[in-house]
Amino acid sequence: MRKDKPIIVALDVFTRKEAQRLVEDLVEYVSIFKIGHQLFLKEGMDIIHMIQDKGAEVFLDLKFHDIPSVISNAVEVAFNEKVYMLTLHSLGGRMMLEQVVKKVKTLSSEGKGRTPILLGVTILTSLDEEKLKEMGFSLPMKQQVLKLAKISEECGLGGIVCSGEEISLIRDNTKENFIIVTPGVRLEKLPSDDQERIIAVEDAIKRGADYLVMGRSITESKELKKKLELILEKLNRL
Repeated sequence: MRKDKPIIVALDVFTRKEAQRLVEDLVEYVSIFKIGHQLFLKEGMDIIHMIQDKGAEVFLDLKFHDIPSVISNAVEVAFNEKVYMLTLHSLGGRMMLEQVVKKVKTLSSEGKGRTPILLGVTILTSLDEEKLKEMGFSLPMKQQVLKLAKISEECGLGGIVCSGEEISLIRDNTKENFIIVTPGVRLEKLPSDDQERIIAVEDAIKRGADYLVMGRSITESKELKKKLELILEKLNRL
């Protein structure tokens, strides 16, 4: 599934002023901006409203992971803020995932707003096989990611977040409309990079990703628009 604007820009900055500058500079090219822990803890709900006021959508990436009742209530708050996408950690288990899906369906049926895309986070891109094994996982990385993706799909989530290394495997083993969001997408390796499983822009799309999350490789560039135009040119040639 190919989107018209597949790039999601991660607003990995500390202040509303920095975030607003990025949104205003890039909203011509990007329709979705990701809010993570760093910015949300500093600016709160106001940062969601700022992005929406600029005509863009919000990807709330807080990786909700707690007991089912706590997380379903948290997702209700996000629902009321009209976020476009949000993340749940699939390791929260079936009960947590299913309760969130049930809550969202109830809210939607009551006409309380638009249904957000629920994404299951699989294994963080900062982890490799050795680190996964150290944490006590017995399955190899790809099989573990696939297992979590299948659980997310079975529980009714709209898609998952996975690294570029697992895109093809997930695409081949889930429904056609199951959304794949891939972080760790690069034009080049960054000196400050702390992600182990990264992938080139073109390769991610060719393998079947729907959305590509890009942060520092764009936001740390001195020429934001030129960098994004270069990325979009590469994608348009595919």
